[in-house]
Formats: sequence, structure tokens, C-alpha cells
Amino acid sequence: MQLTRTMPTKADVPEIRTIAETYSGDIAIISVTATSGGVLVRYDRRLYSNNPAPALDAVGYTTTSIREGLLLVTGAVDQLALLDAQIAALTERRAALAAATWRCTACATYTPTAREICDTCGYTREGHDTVGSAA
Repeated sequence: MQLTRTMPTKADVPEIRTIAETYSGDIAIISVTATSGGVLVRYDRRLYSNNPAPALDAVGYTTTSIREGLLLVTGAVDQLALLDAQIAALTERRAALAAATWRCTACATYTPTAREICDTCGYTREGHDTVGSAA
């Protein structure tokens, strides 16, 4: 799923700074400034630091290198689109789990579909107690 990109604002500056400083080192980042065209990240390339673009790209920002030492962040992750993608992934995982297991009504654990009796409590799929009735 392609996440919708929005222009980063002043509200995104602290996060962009944190990501850039974590990746490149806090003394390497000179400034992080919001502009009408995006967020400018100035970094000191003489301190053996890395360009923070790969880290910003990895977390969903869109970056453009203007020149060595200057990076423009032009897109941010739309938080609603990100949540929608996470919900879709979790729903898919839940469906796969539900197809491969059944939920025991006695102890609420999930048991592989191939088993007729819950390994945890000994109840059947239909909710019958196989342990207590054997006594």
C-alpha cells in the first residue's frame, strides 16, 4: 500500500531532527528548519558524519539532496494512511491465524486446526471436558 505523502510542517521538525541526529550524530546536525517548500536539514559533512537521508527515507520521509551538507525533506508520512496500513496488516494476520486455529471456549487459547482437543485444558472444540469426565 502506498502511503499518502504530505508536506512536513513545523510539527515534524523535532522528529526529523531526532532521526537525523540519531543517524548522523548530534554534533553533525547544524540546523533543521521548516520552510514553505519542506524542511531543510543542514549537516556538517566534515565530521565524518553520514548524510541523514537514508534514515529519514527509511521511516517514510521523502528527501532530496540539494548539495553536500544540505538536505530537503519534502514529504512526511500521513499518520492516518500509516494506521490504515497497519490495521490492514493486522487484519490479514488475524485472518491467517483464525484459518489455522480454533479458539478454545474453556481457556481462550488458540489450538491448531488439526487437533480436536485443546492441549492447555483438555476441552474439545465443542466445549466438552475430556479431562474431568474421565475421572
